[in-house]
Amino acid sequence: MVELGSDADRVTIELSDNCASWLIRGANDRAGGFYDPVRYQVRAWLKGTFPEYASPHRESMWRAGVIKQLQAGRRGRGSGT
Repeated sequence: MVELGSDADRVTIELSDNCASWLIRGANDRAGGFYDPVRYQVRAWLKGTFPEYASPHRESMWRAGVIKQLQAGRRGRGSGT
């Protein structure tokens, strides 16, 4: 998920876990869809950008357990520990 904002508005961009769909939300608008034609290119770009988290398998995005690991790290920082 990516959030872009200014004093006037904030926009959230979400990619599905398997990189098959997208959703853009703003204060008054929402749009989304599927992008199967570029699915593998987007997945390859993300895996290349974050190789330490990437799965070696073509059909899998992230290594097993990496999402839970990242979520646990976020909770740990948020709780002051």
